[in-house]
Amino acid sequence: LAKHSYFDYYLVGSDQVWRKSIAANYGLFTYMFDYLPSDKIRIAYGASLGTDKNELSDEDVVKFSELYSYFRTVSVREQSGLDLLKSYSCDNPTPECVLDPTLLLTAQDYSDVINTGNTTSLKEKIFCYILDMNEDKMTLIKDIAKAKGLDYCIWSREKHYSVEQWLRSFRDADFIITDSYHGLLFSLIFNKSFHLLRNQFRGNARFDSIAISLGVDLDKELQDYTKINQAIVEKREQSIRFLENSIQ
Repeated sequence: LAKHSYFDYYLVGSDQVWRKSIAANYGLFTYMFDYLPSDKIRIAYGASLGTDKNELSDEDVVKFSELYSYFRTVSVREQSGLDLLKSYSCDNPTPECVLDPTLLLTAQDYSDVINTGNTTSLKEKIFCYILDMNEDKMTLIKDIAKAKGLDYCIWSREKHYSVEQWLRSFRDADFIITDSYHGLLFSLIFNKSFHLLRNQFRGNARFDSIAISLGVDLDKELQDYTKINQAIVEKREQSIRFLENSIQ
């Protein structure tokens, strides 16, 4: 325990760290710092419960609520997370909704990262960032590519993309096809036209929340990026204030 006890603050987030089925490898309550003394300062930034359905047993809810009460501040990534916390009677501290941390940086920030690496462009191509590929998705990719007269590039773990190449693929591609939450976010960051494939296994509530929060039409390829970019700027400021207030 001593090796974990000398920091001033302990921050958890974001992604689906508070979703029991996703956090299974390490345990949900590990992501709530159950191994720390109760007096240590805990902060949750953009913690995602990933779903709008309760996945906890009654016993889990009791433990979750107890550990929640030790946090100084709590923010979640989706409105559905606020609703679930309310159903668990987790209201002290009062949670708020913030942006995924990837949206705290600008497109220029990510271009600066891209410029540090050895990368190639995907101009005049479709970038397909698919986490859960299947035959139906492959058929759709081919149909969209044919309709647009574009070649396509499919991401895979075996290709060992560098971070810089992964980012540039989103930035330079003419079109994005993705079933990933962060695939959607980076499409928005770089103001791309995209086709979103919903992904029930990984949590559709996340897509719906960002759509409502930023004014994104998930059923349209073309977006009103003037409106979306302004919403991101405003919510970025609010999210950064949450972090600043949490460590005062």
